[in-house]
Amino acid sequence: MYFHFGYNETILFSFWKTTSIEGFVGSVIAIFILALLYEGLKYLREFLFWKHYSSLQYRTVQGPATAKTNSEPTTARVVK
Repeated sequence: MYFHFGYNETILFSFWKTTSIEGFVGSVIAIFILALLYEGLKYLREFLFWKHYSSLQYRTVQGPATAKTNSEPTTARVVK
């Protein structure tokens, strides 16, 4: 790979060829617009991802109760 200067080039695909300065400048603008669209789609994907997950309701998890509380009944029994 090396750098060279010229406007008679093939850009990205074999069918995308430039033969004039105007075509080359147009190709630069087209690639710039494609890059903007790509970055916009990436941003939209992240925005929708965080919008979805920030709207979820989370419940706190309570730790286990002590063994003394779980083993004893909550109501007292009277033995006669």
